[in-house]
Amino acid sequence: MRYIENDTEYEVSELICLKCFNRWIGVYPSELPLKDIECKCGKVGYVIKTGQTLPDVDVKKFEQDPRYQNMIKMWGRKVAIEKYKSFILGQ
Repeated sequence: MRYIENDTEYEVSELICLKCFNRWIGVYPSELPLKDIECKCGKVGYVIKTGQTLPDVDVKKFEQDPRYQNMIKMWGRKVAIEKYKSFILGQ
């Protein structure tokens, strides 16, 4: 799944670290190589896509919900959307 914010295209996909086997829903600029994504374990270069198909999540609905405005203020839009999508997708 892809979306565009501030003229930057982002990709949303399920990722896994081959070092620690941590899985998560990642939101990252499309031009960023997977080898440059850092896992929570601190390792860089071990992240791959799982190939899991993700359903489209209505981000506009999230942004308009006043309950989530604090999330956007606290973490920034990109991280808040990632956490929202992870919650919606049951991660």
